[in-house]
Amino acid sequence: MVVKKFGEVIRDLRKQRRLSQEKLAELANLHDRHISFIERGLRKPSIVIVFQLAKALDIKASELIMMVEKRISQSEEEE
Repeated sequence: MVVKKFGEVIRDLRKQRRLSQEKLAELANLHDRHISFIERGLRKPSIVIVFQLAKALDIKASELIMMVEKRISQSEEEE
């Protein structure tokens, strides 16, 4: 669930910032396929990648993690 929710948060932040997967990948120094896999919950990002994505999205890594935690909590409440 964590990997899926992380991907959802990354996708939502990317779209809010009107970034394509390709542009986010460029900003985070990653391959655009990697972004796609993360957003779909098919890849478990390392802590280094979490920091790269946070920087590319102009937020702190801790804020990104808190957003994921919030998304997980909301999902658990709905069950």
